Amino acid sequence: MNPKLDFDVNQIMKAYESYADRTISYLDSRDVAKLIGKKHNNLVRDIKLYIKQIEADTENYYEPSEYFIEQSYKTDGKSRNYLCYLVTDEGFDYIVHRLTGLKNTMIIAELVERRHKAEEEAKRKWIGVTG
Repeated sequence: MNPKLDFDVNQIMKAYESYADRTISYLDSRDVAKLIGKKHNNLVRDIKLYIKQIEADTENYYEPSEYFIEQSYKTDGKSRNYLCYLVTDEGFDYIVHRLTGLKNTMIIAELVERRHKAEEEAKRKWIGVTG
């Protein structure tokens, strides 16, 4: 029996491909939350933690803005600003690789499968085998 999933691995792979071919530079954290099946406020909480962890690395200083760029948005009829982030491809990797359980297993399996297919295709082209 397959469990009901709150995310779509194929949509996550499309996001990876969009970053890779430079179709996009950033994803809005609200869209990332939908992609990975997480409530946006929980993702924002996690991103804040990731930023603190990145900043705490005094040995290898990384710039948090290489991963996450703070933004805000308003919802219809509300005057309050809500926090969101622009997520770079590095940030997207960071988020996806921090997932646990079935989500992580399925995404990593798909990434490995796609990488192996790409390597096999490259080998075929290199040795001149078609098929």
